[in-house]
Amino acid sequence: RMSKLVRDRGVGDDPDFAELKTSILELGLSNPIQVEDTGAGYELIQGYRRLQAYKALYEQTGEARFATIPAALVARGEALDRLYRRMIDENLVRRDISFAEMGRLAVAYAEQVGIDVSDAIATLYASAGRQKRNYIGHFATLMALVGHKLQFPEAIPRALGLRLIKALEDTPRLRRQLDTVLEAHRPET
Repeated sequence: RMSKLVRDRGVGDDPDFAELKTSILELGLSNPIQVEDTGAGYELIQGYRRLQAYKALYEQTGEARFATIPAALVARGEALDRLYRRMIDENLVRRDISFAEMGRLAVAYAEQVGIDVSDAIATLYASAGRQKRNYIGHFATLMALVGHKLQFPEAIPRALGLRLIKALEDTPRLRRQLDTVLEAHRPET
C-alpha cells in the first residue's frame, strides 16, 4: 500500500522520471525501497519514485525482473511525523549535481580514458535526456576553458553558464580577460 504518506510530487510532475527509469533499466536499482510490515501486508515508507519506475518498466517491458522490487523492512509503528521528516530529508539531501560538476567530470573522464568529451558525456550521462546532455556539453567546454581557475563552479546557475560559454565563444579575447580577473580574485566563499 502507498496510503500512509502523502507524496509531494507525482511522477507525472517529475521531469527526471524518464532518466530514473533509464538508469534502473541499464544499471539496476541502487537503493531498495523501504516498507513497513502492517501485519496485513506492506506499506511504502520511502522510494515512491523508484517503485513507480519499476511499475512503469514492468508495463513497458514485461520483464520479470521488474515484477518485484528489492525492499528493506523498517521498524513497525514509527511516528508519522518522523516518517514524513525522513521522506523530506531524503528529498532535500538528494542534491542534484551541478552542470559544472558534471562537465568537469566529463572532461576528466575523457582525458583519463582518451576519448572525446562528447563521447564521455554520452557514456557517463546515458540516462540523461538529450537537452541535459547538451547543457553538460556546454559546461564541459566552460570547464575545459576556465574551470581550473574557478573557485566554486558548482555555484554557476545553468543560464549564466550558458551565457558565459556563448560570450567566450563569440569574443575570444574575453577568455584572457576572464583569466586575469580570476587570477586576481580568489574568494574564500
